[in-house]
Amino acid sequence: MVLSMALKLKEEGKPLPGHVVAYSPVTDLEDRFPSRETLDALDPMISANVGRTMLKHYCDGQGAHDPIRCTRYGNFDGFPPTFIGVGSDEVLLDDSVDLAEKLKDAGVRHELRVYDGLYHTFMLVPAAESFECLKQTAAFIAE
Repeated sequence: MVLSMALKLKEEGKPLPGHVVAYSPVTDLEDRFPSRETLDALDPMISANVGRTMLKHYCDGQGAHDPIRCTRYGNFDGFPPTFIGVGSDEVLLDDSVDLAEKLKDAGVRHELRVYDGLYHTFMLVPAAESFECLKQTAAFIAE
């Protein structure tokens, strides 16, 4: 949702945040990325149909191609510097990789960190990997 918020602010010509932090972002509401299926059995926190579920509940079934709701279609020109953190074993891995490619194409300073063997929202669990992710996020923002 942080991506949607920043894209909406940009669309309306309002001030943007200094940085965006996107942990495990959902960017595809149609569940078309391969990792949705290939990593479903490895991710204990979220299922492969996360996009369709969000489309149904968050978007009332509308907006699968709306660039604000489905940020896969967003225009990232002039977007704030963005840190992306994602686990290598989560169904949203491809969403994060695709987002990083779009940011790169738009010339946006960004960092994609893929944390080996970890699952959706691992950074919310008090563990060494979580603390490392938070330190790397803080370092990115401090640059």
